[in-house]
Amino acid sequence: MAIPTTLHPRRFAVLGSNGYLGRHLAAHLLAQGHEVAGYDLHPSSRVPGLPYRPLDTTDAAQWDQMETRVDALFFFSGLTGTRDGFEHYESYLDANERSLLHMLNRLRQAESRPRVVFPSSRLVYHGRPEPLPEDAAQESKTVYSANKRAGEALLQAYRTAFDIPFTVYRICVPYGNTAGGAYSFGTIGAFIRMAREQGVIPLYGGGTPRRTFTHVQDVCAQIADTALLPETEGQAFNVAGEAFSLAEVAEWIAERLGARIRAAPWPEAELAIESGDTVFDDSRIRSLLAVPLRFRLRDWISAADFSG
Repeated sequence: MAIPTTLHPRRFAVLGSNGYLGRHLAAHLLAQGHEVAGYDLHPSSRVPGLPYRPLDTTDAAQWDQMETRVDALFFFSGLTGTRDGFEHYESYLDANERSLLHMLNRLRQAESRPRVVFPSSRLVYHGRPEPLPEDAAQESKTVYSANKRAGEALLQAYRTAFDIPFTVYRICVPYGNTAGGAYSFGTIGAFIRMAREQGVIPLYGGGTPRRTFTHVQDVCAQIADTALLPETEGQAFNVAGEAFSLAEVAEWIAERLGARIRAAPWPEAELAIESGDTVFDDSRIRSLLAVPLRFRLRDWISAADFSG
């Protein structure tokens, strides 16, 4: 087990500091006593106490505002989604790939070489029943997954050509919210919202696909504790979590909120981009962490306040 490099105060910049992952990460780093600057498209910050500057990452000229004399740049800006990327591919290309290129070209001209920390996705993998190690087969079924694979490749290219260090974290299904907004994000948030508003959670194909679920605070802790370690430079890591089927999670949420489960056939368009089982082999990152998980999904569902 390595000693976390964020035990001592560092200087960080978080791109996308108003987004779901970005604002949690910025708040986590601030709580650890680090000097953190936030950047996002919006005119003001959603993280109390965070020094903040608006930045349109798609505008190459605005990157001159970026402070590069930091220990790490967390590139957590961009667009997410599955089907939406097909309808708005130009926006996805600008936000997820061209913005990354703008940043990397800014860094190649800078005197300093901060570590670039990049959040990737389970969607880069070709799903399979067995746990997926970092070198498992990949595929792209959506524009977003193609963006993430391209982002990882661009980081490798700029590391090779310009010695810009990076670390990639592939995140499966994050959940929870301690930084304001909705109860949760993505799959869990959708289940909670349907249970509260409609009293029913529809499950495509019986909800058999399995995923790795990680509380957002654990996601942030794993990233913060390992992002600057020498052994993580130039590497990709699966974020550690717990493996459950979608049906198991939906049943726990339905029971907690007095909702019911309704079996539904896969819509043809959704089935075409469904990845199947994506459970992570997270042994590599667990070997670097003293306490990989502080939250357990079933306990969180039982204790969370969904009354608001």
